[in-house]
Amino acid sequence: MSQGLESNVGKTCRAWLTVMGVRGDGKGARALRCAVVGTLRVEGLNPYADFDFAHDVAKRQVFEPPVSRGPDSLLEVVDELSGGALAGKLRDGARLSDGTQVDAAMIASALNRSPWYQPLLDVTSRGDKVVFTPKGRAFDLRAFLGSDRVRFGVQQGNAWLGTGPYRMVEARGEGLVLEANPHHPRQPAIADVVLRGYDPENACGLIQQGLAAEEIDLTAALSREELTDVRGVRKLFAAGTSTAMLWLNIEVLPEALRIAIAKGIDRYRVLATTYENPMAFLAPSLLPPGQGTTRMHLPFERAEAEQMMRELPSPPEAIEMVVVWGRRPYMPDPRAWAAEICQQLEELGVTVVPVHTESLEDYQRRLATGKYGMVLGGWNAISPSPSEFVDALLHSSMLPKGPGSAGCNYAQLQLPRMDDALQAFRSTPSKEHEQALLRMVEETAPVLPLAYGTTSIAARWDLEGIEPSDGAVFDLSKLRWSES
Repeated sequence: MSQGLESNVGKTCRAWLTVMGVRGDGKGARALRCAVVGTLRVEGLNPYADFDFAHDVAKRQVFEPPVSRGPDSLLEVVDELSGGALAGKLRDGARLSDGTQVDAAMIASALNRSPWYQPLLDVTSRGDKVVFTPKGRAFDLRAFLGSDRVRFGVQQGNAWLGTGPYRMVEARGEGLVLEANPHHPRQPAIADVVLRGYDPENACGLIQQGLAAEEIDLTAALSREELTDVRGVRKLFAAGTSTAMLWLNIEVLPEALRIAIAKGIDRYRVLATTYENPMAFLAPSLLPPGQGTTRMHLPFERAEAEQMMRELPSPPEAIEMVVVWGRRPYMPDPRAWAAEICQQLEELGVTVVPVHTESLEDYQRRLATGKYGMVLGGWNAISPSPSEFVDALLHSSMLPKGPGSAGCNYAQLQLPRMDDALQAFRSTPSKEHEQALLRMVEETAPVLPLAYGTTSIAARWDLEGIEPSDGAVFDLSKLRWSES
């Protein structure tokens, strides 16, 4: 790992490209230079660890989900078995990026130990097939196997190897260098990729400068507002697949206090700390755009909240609020949002102590304790299935248990009637079941939706193949340089 990094983004990227034997000046082979927010490390490429936007861009290139669309899927679903189980046949000639032959037993062994799969599935092998058997609960298994939540990888020493279209070459300075995986059946048009991570504290200005100087080719790290003054790039915008939320721990906060807090927060004022037009981002439901049709009843009712506070048996003690580290597509400035929420609740008579986490590991560690009162964070959809999204938020099997936890039930919900409502929605995703489920959330106030995330992409004009609907975690193997 190199030390003494140059602060100038252009010098750093050009230095990386020289090491790789490619040029960053448009002559000869061209590497794709992609900017993300966060620290990039080799150990962050664990495909079974929690979602971390900085590393997820790299993980999507290096690892594949068990099932994907098109002829190059790692597994092709060939049998539907009893109990909702599915069997997938391994693609011919599947190999890890170092050339190691992959077999069904290797895939089953790896996935069966995954913390994402353990609560939901048993994974076994039968000859050249991998069998996925649900553990008791019915759900959309095909959608789950094709989601970004779990991708197949094998650890060898300190390195993680995958079967995706790229493989990692090295970690250098503040980023990762990838190259086309020669063992993948589909070879990317752009063979070399440089991913650079930026410290959240100064990422905005540095990425804006890098885009303006044509030293960054692609990024989804900036908001629409932050891209306003950037010139000379193509800008693409799409509805996001994530929701910012405030979780209220039911094991720490009584129901009356949770409801008072939910009614006493002016979400518009919270969003106004970072958005010029807060109404464009205000979330009417837990479910992100395109996944739900029901608007929840989430009024700002300060007078009613104050009355509920007066009726409490005793004033509440100070409440610890864990705050997500770094900016997110659903939350551009967690510190500003936390400060506004603390101020509003102080006016209501509730003292909140924000705990600003410093990293993914710090965030996970604090959540695993279950001793917090609130969590300010969010969740990104892993599949088009709305039942998958609410299941991760509310089901009793999705309690945080440290690194690699399968969901985000940060409210510590373990209510049989909530689990039953989730199962009904999962089995029959009708509007009636959606309404019944969200009504239960309104009545018990375990979580308050705040805002929807957005996808804002900036790219060089000669970069083609970008699909804004893919979100902020690009499939770089689909991209190509324009020939004109």
